Amino acid sequence: MRIHHCFLDPDARPHFAKYAERLADMGTSGIRLSVYWPEVEPESGRFAWDVPDDAIDAITSQGMSVYLNLVDIPAHAAGGWEGYRTWFPRTAKNVWPRCWDPSGNYDPSISAECAAPPHIDGDALRRTAAELAKHYGSRVRYWGMGNEPDLPVFFPPAISADWGASARRAAFEQSKPFAEGIRSVIPDATLMGPETSTAGSLNAMLRAEREANAPWYDIISFHLYAQGGHFPEDALARIDGAGEYLAYLRDGDVRAGRPLAIGETGVEHGEDPVLVLKFLRELRARDVFDIVTLLMPRAFFREGTFEAGTFEPNQLFRDVERLITRAASSARRRAAVA
Repeated sequence: MRIHHCFLDPDARPHFAKYAERLADMGTSGIRLSVYWPEVEPESGRFAWDVPDDAIDAITSQGMSVYLNLVDIPAHAAGGWEGYRTWFPRTAKNVWPRCWDPSGNYDPSISAECAAPPHIDGDALRRTAAELAKHYGSRVRYWGMGNEPDLPVFFPPAISADWGASARRAAFEQSKPFAEGIRSVIPDATLMGPETSTAGSLNAMLRAEREANAPWYDIISFHLYAQGGHFPEDALARIDGAGEYLAYLRDGDVRAGRPLAIGETGVEHGEDPVLVLKFLRELRARDVFDIVTLLMPRAFFREGTFEAGTFEPNQLFRDVERLITRAASSARRRAAVA
């Protein structure tokens, strides 16, 4: 089981090199790098590679692998709507378009787009994916499109009435054209996804993939949080509990022998970050996942040093470093015996 981390957002560009250095010191195998499509292609056909270039330089110079995860949808690929965005630079004047009221209820009357979310331009995504593959080639080990497509920000009417319909739209409008674009340039590329946050949506997207008879994911990757419960117990229960991830993969017959990865996980809601050690030990004992990606960046550094960009390791950093070192040593011994 390899430990990966998520990377910094573009706003933290001056700190890319130091952050990558610190994570490599921990023993991190790879990085999940969110590349924001609206930032990398602000206008159709005009690309701005400087931010992901710097990030990938920082990551690969430390010997870590890159999982390039393209996220968000630019207005020029969504009928002019900015509503498929989850991130804006701090300097942006844009306001995240919302389709739900202050109580969190979906409200189609907010805008015409909330009532009928625009379709994503598959040809535009296919072209962008091909450009990414041409530009980065073998510097990227894993490729993927989308992040938690089961959130209401994507296709809100479908998800409010039928999450299965929303999942199918995400599969056919994001995963499919992205995979086609990458493989048009790199036929043997390794694709990960679909990075769902729920087992039901994962199952629906994998069923859509099987229906299309053209695999879009070589490694099945999904997110694993406690979802308002207690970490790590409630997060672990979502792996093999009734009606949870492994049950869906087994009963739906959609895994097809592919490796599994946790694309995002971590301690939330003020719980003690040290609990991640118990979580990682439990995952190692279960021996189900090839990759586990942590998203709790501040937890591994002394107070204030994450914001300052110095990233000074704390005790939890050292504990995870030891865990990774012991796991690697154990793996080498097993390989020697075999």
